[in-house]
Amino acid sequence: MSARVAVIGATGTIGATVSGALLERGATVLAISRGERRENAASRARLAAGGAELCDVADLTDVEALTARLRGCDALVVAMRASPRIIPATEPAILEAALHAGIGRFVPDDFGTHSMATPYGVSAHFDEKKRFHEALEASGIEWTVIYPGGIAEYFLPNLRAPATVYAWGDRTLRFPIHTLRDIGAITALAVLDPRAAGHAVQLYSTLVSTDELIATLESHWPGRPYRLDVLTSEQLEHLHLHGEADPGDARLSEREIMGISYANHVLGLLGAPDHPGTLDAGTLYPDHAFQDPLALLADREFVFGPA
Repeated sequence: MSARVAVIGATGTIGATVSGALLERGATVLAISRGERRENAASRARLAAGGAELCDVADLTDVEALTARLRGCDALVVAMRASPRIIPATEPAILEAALHAGIGRFVPDDFGTHSMATPYGVSAHFDEKKRFHEALEASGIEWTVIYPGGIAEYFLPNLRAPATVYAWGDRTLRFPIHTLRDIGAITALAVLDPRAAGHAVQLYSTLVSTDELIATLESHWPGRPYRLDVLTSEQLEHLHLHGEADPGDARLSEREIMGISYANHVLGLLGAPDHPGTLDAGTLYPDHAFQDPLALLADREFVFGPA
């Protein structure tokens, strides 16, 4: 791969993973962040050591400045923190800059639940993502969306203090879950793949239920105490309709969090491989060997945290 790919949010969890996978495959990576801070200094150093070109853009709504940075790039991956307030405030400006810069492929900030398959009204979080998808389609720019399902490093239960395991919604519902390594690899493969243009790419290799996750955790660490936090499907439905609605800042409100959980653990939309325009990553890239995310539950440091 000899493409030049810009990654916005390159020092974050998804952005750093995608940037690393692109570098491994020979791409030139323009790693865009808002600037160096204490919390991203280590990530910036790793990216620079790996060959990425660091680029600071303090204001992502400054279309002129961002356009100048993006010129000469073949593709743009957006991997920022997202919320119903952040998405409409920043992503339209990023899209405008991408269009002015002549970006060939746009990968929006949507690494999770299949938002295209999620109905309007379930959560303001998904509603804003869906509105942006519509703007992306209308813009005429080539695009690809990556839907990894649950990110293993965040979705898997653990026993870190205070040891709490969440069992929300339908505990028997099986959903896709994948490691960051696989999410980065599939994104790097799809970002310039002509077959992925105008499609969502769904990772769907490992399906597990909440009950299976809990059983696997207990099989590796029998007798370890934890608190089980249970919300039924009916409770999730009530809270996504009637929970606290205004957090007063850029964070997700209770209603939005419960709407996301309702989509994931009641509607089963962490994966929607049959949704129109969706391609299965395993079929698209049959030579890619997916990791077993459940192996993390045998890892002491993952389960209990650093010693």
